[in-house]
Amino acid sequence: MVVFSCIRQALSPGVRGTMMAVCKKPIQLSAIRPWQLYAVRYSSGGKRNMVIVPSRFMWDNFKNDLHFFVLLGVIPLGLLILYCNIFIGKAQLADIPEGYEPKNWEYYKHPIERWFARYVYETPQKSYEKYMHVLHVENEKAKWRLLERRAKNVMREKQDYKGWYYIPVDKKSILNTGLNDTPFDK
Repeated sequence: MVVFSCIRQALSPGVRGTMMAVCKKPIQLSAIRPWQLYAVRYSSGGKRNMVIVPSRFMWDNFKNDLHFFVLLGVIPLGLLILYCNIFIGKAQLADIPEGYEPKNWEYYKHPIERWFARYVYETPQKSYEKYMHVLHVENEKAKWRLLERRAKNVMREKQDYKGWYYIPVDKKSILNTGLNDTPFDK
């Protein structure tokens, strides 16, 4: 603003002359006020306030770290996927040779899926055995619950005293761990 006000002062005689030529009524010198002859700086006035705003430092650091780590993962994975798709390609269906049993990962089409099936995922046989074990344990529990129900029904029918009962016990409290052994226990 200071620069413009200085330019205005330097050009003011020429502007006055042009205005006199354009306008029918010439500009009178009395129309120019005394403060218009000097450069005026208006930026110093006003209240002395400093606006306090929350810092953006942590947000900017978070964005920088997010971009860095996303690109740290995206660029190598993108290059790996590009390499697999261009140079290795998808598997093609072919006849199985005589006497050869394919591995479970050889049934997948894409090389990345094959790698995950081979090194990361469980084999279908292992997951099947785990599921069968869960079913076996549940079957055993059902058998024991049925036997317990029968015993309670027999005691109720014969109006027998409670000679049979079951109190669940933690086996860790029963086992002798050898920590509190006395010489007589040996």
